[in-house]
Amino acid sequence: RNLLFQMAFSLHVASDRFGLKHYDVKLLNFFLQSALDPSIAVDSHPNVVLRYGVGSHVFRLRMDPKNAHIAKLADYGTSVLRSNADGQPVSLGQFTTLENTPPDYLILGNASEQGIGHDCFGL
Repeated sequence: RNLLFQMAFSLHVASDRFGLKHYDVKLLNFFLQSALDPSIAVDSHPNVVLRYGVGSHVFRLRMDPKNAHIAKLADYGTSVLRSNADGQPVSLGQFTTLENTPPDYLILGNASEQGIGHDCFGL
């Protein structure tokens, strides 16, 4: 549950703050990093808490130290970094791994439109 939250949050922030649409969301494009501080012994960590904020809302993810990881979004090869691209036709550059391609790309082809919803399909 914590990893899924981090994955969804990274897509939200990328879109909201930078207008980024990834277009190739899949497990292989998320890297995991330990959330533990290496200078503190593992036995000294009762819990690991990561805080994420959106506006006035703060989300706290409490994790067992043995499973405390940070999910990082990677592989921006097919991404678009323009907020004005919403509603524009999808181009060949946004077609990715076939099994991760949203159904509307396959059904509508280049009549489908760019938008953040395509990244949500990958989750």
